[in-house]
Amino acid sequence: MSLNVSNIYTLFPSNKAKFLKRYENELCFKKNSQSWCIKLIDNAWHILTLSDGKVIESINASEYQACLLFLYLCQVITTDQPNQAKILCMDRDYCFAEKNGEYLLEAGVMVNTHGEYFLDIELNKEEIQRFKEDGFRFIDLLLSEIRDSNPRYNNSKFSHRNRTDWYVSSQELKDWQELQIIEKPIIIEKPTYQEPKKNGTKIVMVFVVLIFIFYMIFFQFLTFGKNY
Repeated sequence: MSLNVSNIYTLFPSNKAKFLKRYENELCFKKNSQSWCIKLIDNAWHILTLSDGKVIESINASEYQACLLFLYLCQVITTDQPNQAKILCMDRDYCFAEKNGEYLLEAGVMVNTHGEYFLDIELNKEEIQRFKEDGFRFIDLLLSEIRDSNPRYNNSKFSHRNRTDWYVSSQELKDWQELQIIEKPIIIEKPTYQEPKKNGTKIVMVFVVLIFIFYMIFFQFLTFGKNY
């Protein structure tokens, strides 16, 4: 199988790739308070999940299956089941998918000013080996080669390879697109400075009013006493 620790890091979208750390036979990804690592220990592939000081370990004999699980935990793909089609990379004018070690590249090709059409190419053994060695960098080269070959014409080396008998499902596409939504940063509003309320003036005014009322009542009482 062509998925390996040396090439799966090329499948991480740019907004996630910056949280990756690479070592020999080891790859780690951190998101918020969680992190995941895939590494080779004693000829077995270990997936370590670190969360809240706890470590959960999963062991796989197959590097391919371990890579699927790692990509799934890091939310690069939507499932780690080999027999289900998985989008590995996608943009407006291409889609690169995998199922059971087979790969399909859907390439958008411009035809002069007539618009764009899509060609579906299943990777052959040689291309899969190149992908195993170089990761998505090779897929970029393959996309350029397909587009430069004018696959619309029958004499193109890619025109006879066009096939449409396996696609990623619409639900898979919808789920994958959900993973691409960049989380909005949490904005913590800083408390703005407010001048302390000046209550002294109000207290003095209330005190003056009370004194005035007191004297009014007092003088009315004296006047009332004189009259009687």
